[in-house]
Amino acid sequence: MSESTAKKIGIDIRPYLLDPSGMGQYAFQLTKHLLLQDKKNTFILFSDRSFDSNVFSGNFSVKVLDAGPITPLRTVAFHIRTMLFAKRYCDIYLSTSAMYVAALRKNFGIIVIHDLVIKKFPELQSFKTKTLIGAFIPLALKNAKHIIATSENTKKDIHEFFPDIDENKISVVYQGFNTNLLQYKEQYSEKTWTDIQKKFGITKPYILFVGTTEPRKNILRLIEAFNSLEEENLELVIAGKKGWGYNEIIQHTTEHIHVTGFVTDEEKAYLYMHATMLCYPSLYEGFGIPLLEAMSFSIPIISSNASSLPEVAGDAAILINPTNTIAIAQSMVQLLTDQQLREELLKKEAVQVTKFDWNETAKEIISIYET
Repeated sequence: MSESTAKKIGIDIRPYLLDPSGMGQYAFQLTKHLLLQDKKNTFILFSDRSFDSNVFSGNFSVKVLDAGPITPLRTVAFHIRTMLFAKRYCDIYLSTSAMYVAALRKNFGIIVIHDLVIKKFPELQSFKTKTLIGAFIPLALKNAKHIIATSENTKKDIHEFFPDIDENKISVVYQGFNTNLLQYKEQYSEKTWTDIQKKFGITKPYILFVGTTEPRKNILRLIEAFNSLEEENLELVIAGKKGWGYNEIIQHTTEHIHVTGFVTDEEKAYLYMHATMLCYPSLYEGFGIPLLEAMSFSIPIISSNASSLPEVAGDAAILINPTNTIAIAQSMVQLLTDQQLREELLKKEAVQVTKFDWNETAKEIISIYET
């Protein structure tokens, strides 16, 4: 197929339908911007269920591969059907999370690798995740037409654990972030903020963490650092859906610590607007969207210096060793007391955040499947 020939690009849209945050948001934003920018090729959005496709505009159709009743086996059934039938409908299959098609259909799938936490920190992963991903990722990397790493750190990890993978088959493509959150800043309502405060029990200035409550997010050290401050007029808000480490985290909370569970975009935007800072001491990330979201709301940031986070933070955050609880606490004190430092970081944030844009992400990925 020549470069000038129009292609049919299949996209696995199911992550967005399952969970519109996290990887689902990545699938949505990438699909949206590919459709807006690529007027030459046609797209087929693969799903296991009907959905409102009016959220997208462009040259696309939807292919529902009915995977039967909603049971734990539904996901397996969908991927088997996609593996068997996707080649009938498209020339290239783009998957932003699952890698089964790429693993079992050689030179057909383009896969996005967000991280290799399963290799770096297997003890922090559930048995199910380790079993499924562990079995398919070597095959997917070997057989994929192309591999998109969301950071230089992820590319480095691929080389570390899979040294036989051809380096020319891996492209680093940074992602954008959800700028739609800013609409709530423009439509600010004091009543809405009061309602959110009541819902989550917030009564004082607070330090914010945003992310799924799971072990690799390092939340227990965050709590320990916060408690060491012994600040009566300060709270810690941990906002994000419940992960598999949620129960242990709850056991370590106090009256000054609020664990919200899942938050809507509106709630998250208001939490960013009123936070004294974002503290994000994660042990390992493939990217680090909360850093960009916080920058867009002009909030000073404490970030881990591990994995991909320094790439996202640049010089616009205080970078700490995530295993050093004292360093986390000291950085909190710095941002609470040093107004000049806060202002310097915010100036740098305004520059750093402009480097991450979904339009640029889409352009780079279009160039990948066009070659």
